[in-house]
Amino acid sequence: MKKKIISTSILILLVIAGFGQTSDRDYIADRIRINYIPHPNTPPLEVIRIPVGRVLGSGFIFGTASENGMDVCARFLKHLLRPVGRGADDGQPLLQQNVGNTLRITGDSVVVDIYNDSQPLNAFAKTNYIGDPNYQDQHVWPAAWRDDVNPAATGAIHAGHIQFGENYASGNGITEMRRTFVHEIMHTQDFADVRYHVWGRMRYGADGDHYSNEMLPNAADAFKEGQANSMTFIYSRITRNQAISWFANNEYCIIEMPPADAVITSRRLPPRAQWIYTLVSSTNPPGAGLVYADGSLPTYRVYRIAELPSQFIMMNEQIIGMIGAEYALKIGRAKYFQAIRSGNGRIFRVSTAASARWMEALSNTAIPDGVTMNDIRTTSRASMPYLFALALADYFTYYRSTSVSQFKAMFEGSLSDDWANVYWTVGKDIVRRAAPITLTGGRPPVLNVQQNIDAIATALGVTTP
Repeated sequence: MKKKIISTSILILLVIAGFGQTSDRDYIADRIRINYIPHPNTPPLEVIRIPVGRVLGSGFIFGTASENGMDVCARFLKHLLRPVGRGADDGQPLLQQNVGNTLRITGDSVVVDIYNDSQPLNAFAKTNYIGDPNYQDQHVWPAAWRDDVNPAATGAIHAGHIQFGENYASGNGITEMRRTFVHEIMHTQDFADVRYHVWGRMRYGADGDHYSNEMLPNAADAFKEGQANSMTFIYSRITRNQAISWFANNEYCIIEMPPADAVITSRRLPPRAQWIYTLVSSTNPPGAGLVYADGSLPTYRVYRIAELPSQFIMMNEQIIGMIGAEYALKIGRAKYFQAIRSGNGRIFRVSTAASARWMEALSNTAIPDGVTMNDIRTTSRASMPYLFALALADYFTYYRSTSVSQFKAMFEGSLSDDWANVYWTVGKDIVRRAAPITLTGGRPPVLNVQQNIDAIATALGVTTP
């Protein structure tokens, strides 16, 4: 889901060429089903199928005499489905490459519901279209999901869904609309469980929102948002640099406090003792955190990123996104997609630690031909690209882990002993010497992140394709 942002957020996807014989545009047209909801607030129920041919034609998409106020959504569909060109309404090559290659992760179809939501959603719309009479937003907020990843799912339907409306598209502009769609399309291909069976409706926390600089209480959702963010950071240098600046300057992050005991009990949420804020605030430093001076976000407390233990820094979507993006940019985009695809096979309808399976897949995919896991366990070598993903996780948590157990805790304690031990005994010192971070009074200096990552890649013998 794309949610409100405090510093940076949403996001854009990955460019990989040559994933198949079918053109990206044709592949998208074959996999995406577009629905238009013209009057969500009034009966009767009406969902209009928008055929690809209408997008390709010279007429209007959402009406006969005009676009009926759906101008930005109409332009977005043209960028997604029309032949590539230089005109304002021609297809956008990077958008099509990114979306096409993402859809190839599973090959499943995706239903896209587009709402004419110029008016605030009423109870009829929330109940009959959104399917949630308690839906918090007044307009359709971009969101995406799959029907088959929950451990309790029947698996009868394998498809993804995306929803958004003109209110968001026109309010944020066409560039952000493209970024948002690429972020959301990754959610439709991600098999990781979000742990509804643990968190229910509060999977983002008690307020139902997630922010780009939040350490999310649910590690499963932090991973899902982070993996989608990685695609944005690969696609958009501007968005990636905003996240890097946030990390490099050790800026503020936020942690939600657990709700009242009565809410925890009634919603059957994890006990108070397991929430990040309880664990962080019980030790000093970092202590109870700061309060927003303007009174906003009263249920959150504010910290500097580097104040936190490494396992909690890894529960942020921007941190995870930067790890994935930098891996793709150094090891290769094709390898990144390959790793996601192989990792999917280990998490489908299993509530495992998806971040650990992802990290193992990234490491396994980077093993050179002819090198075995036994070789890796027993021999240090000049070129160790298979340690690069683990090195990025160490770096983007300011090297706060001081033991292998703390390092494993960043991945819910589930990272394989092989990879944890190899990194800790062979890679850690090489990485930390190549790009040192000295914490003074618990704070790092301003970091030159790109220079540091280049140094780590060189130290591990990473060759960028």
